[in-house]
Amino acid sequence: MPFELILQSPPEPAIADGPIRLALEIRNTGDRELPVPLAMNGSLPFRYSIYNGEGSELLKTASAIERRDAETWLGYRPEIPPRMIDLQPGLTVSYDDDLMSLLTEALAPGKYLVEASYEAPNGETGTSARVGLEVELSDPVALAQDIEVSQGRIIIAEWHRTTGGGTLLRQRETDVPKPLGRFLDLHTFEPADPAPPQCAVSTRAAYGILDHWRWLGWLDGGSLLAGVALYGRWLYPTGPIPLDLDKPALLPYGYTLGDGGAVFVVAGESGGGPRLRLVRIPPGQEARPAVIDVASAKLPEGTPRATCLWSEDGAAELVFGSKLESGGSTTLVLTRVHALTGETTAVPKAVFVTVRPVLEVSFPPAASAEEERHGQILLGPGPGGETHFTQIAFDIRNPSRQVSKDLPDFEGAGEDGFSPERAERWVLPSEPYPDTPVLAVAQGQIWAATAARQDPRGWARIAEGEIETWTVRLWAFSADRLLCTWFDRALGYQSHWLRFAGGLWV
Repeated sequence: MPFELILQSPPEPAIADGPIRLALEIRNTGDRELPVPLAMNGSLPFRYSIYNGEGSELLKTASAIERRDAETWLGYRPEIPPRMIDLQPGLTVSYDDDLMSLLTEALAPGKYLVEASYEAPNGETGTSARVGLEVELSDPVALAQDIEVSQGRIIIAEWHRTTGGGTLLRQRETDVPKPLGRFLDLHTFEPADPAPPQCAVSTRAAYGILDHWRWLGWLDGGSLLAGVALYGRWLYPTGPIPLDLDKPALLPYGYTLGDGGAVFVVAGESGGGPRLRLVRIPPGQEARPAVIDVASAKLPEGTPRATCLWSEDGAAELVFGSKLESGGSTTLVLTRVHALTGETTAVPKAVFVTVRPVLEVSFPPAASAEEERHGQILLGPGPGGETHFTQIAFDIRNPSRQVSKDLPDFEGAGEDGFSPERAERWVLPSEPYPDTPVLAVAQGQIWAATAARQDPRGWARIAEGEIETWTVRLWAFSADRLLCTWFDRALGYQSHWLRFAGGLWV
């Protein structure tokens, strides 16, 4: 064999679903020139064989060709052959490859052995020695998540603690029908505050935004930091932006505006009362962020829900929804402000009053002029003798347009079902289509209310395990197609499709 392959695996365990960086060298041990691929030009023609930790069983192979052939759902994608160069005798060329980018499904946590092989243009094949590879579960301390229905895409950003005490920011943009794709490492930083950060991801609030252009923001102590994630690159990072707030709470969505900049919203306390502050971040390396107070005569206590209303012609507006408790009743009040100046654009308006317990309030991240997007309220049984749970949906632009539906009784949950008292969290869908289920998370189980359209089961258990309650989401891609995602401490990211077929959610 006129050449030698030398493979090196990562010095630290790789994170499941993330990059698995391999270093490969080809050394020309012959006396003639050897054609080898030019690094970073086209698909590298290496094939990797993955064995169990003892090396006794071949588990799978991975290569650019296998990955391309497996993704038939993307349609035909022509292969870009690598450009070849001649490696002189006695010389070595080095390559960096990402095993995860070649796999058709992520490696489960565990220990493996990996070897690389290369077939030269003359047909001769070389194989490296096997090297050890360890894969660990993703273990995020914080998440930011969003959906792009028109693109069939879910966006998930993770904040991880590193072994050295730093924080690693990672992101995935995953296309349906493969619900949970690979992560890309974006940015590593040293946090000022050891507490898990509060995080936000920006959503589109203008036309002409570059695809995949996403601002990510997080709180570190009393400051906001942010930057743009674009195809695995980290752009326009800010320094710490002081907020001058006590008990700051970052709302989970920011808004990408027409110039490519962003607005994030932070609630907190200052001067003995509640405050809402907009953080306006223009794009560019030398841009100077601005912190703007929302100019409302009276702000309620607590963290509001928010939606950005935008159109092609008018200025973007933020709609804040806050709960006011008084005399045994709860009122949902909407306040509209200019998204750039913080000036109030409409008198605060009460849109819903109830004496029943309000278990959850959900707002869509944003709504364009062409969209009818809905806020949601989930009510528990009340003092008037109601024994059921009720979901209210209202048009964000015209809140007087409201519809309600009662959830099924819990008797339909079966012998090992749950009672309402066991519910640790209620999860409303990203869009409340007429028959869309509602989720309840209780003691490591996810239950869905499936009685819409006379489904006789009432409540159905769709998952169980070591489920992190705060990660559960229900994404509505259409009236008949929903995706539930969550993080399991033993299995990593998990997902479950809910489809309506034959009169049942399955």
